[in-house]
Amino acid sequence: ANRQGRMVADNICAAPGTLRSYRGTIGTSVLRCFSYTCACTGVNERTLKSRGVPYKAIHLWPASHAGYYPGSTEMLLKVLFDPTDGRVLGAQATGKDKVEKRIDVIATAMHSHLTMDDLAELELCYAPPYGGAKDPVNLAGMM
Repeated sequence: ANRQGRMVADNICAAPGTLRSYRGTIGTSVLRCFSYTCACTGVNERTLKSRGVPYKAIHLWPASHAGYYPGSTEMLLKVLFDPTDGRVLGAQATGKDKVEKRIDVIATAMHSHLTMDDLAELELCYAPPYGGAKDPVNLAGMM
């Protein structure tokens, strides 16, 4: 709703010929539940099944950052994709650290029509306190 409201305001004040159009939404969201963060983007399995859309799911339990660096915690990352072309359809993640970062990256990949193979090739920040040399998003693409 926030993005749509900003777009309406931009269009009300826009110069002729510069109107923006709404491109839709993929439903990216995040919430905190005690010490856990849960985030998602795109469609979930229930929706894909109810619509008869073919998909595959991968499940990973990667570390939030380099395992040898103190404070690393495990997260659950699930990515849904089209088995014919590898297009990312949705993702869900739960964990105590940096879950929303991974979902934001996957949401950006979905917006850009990237595939699972493309996820494996993304160049993401690496330093032991922030992420491993193989980020959970890269690992998802390697599965």
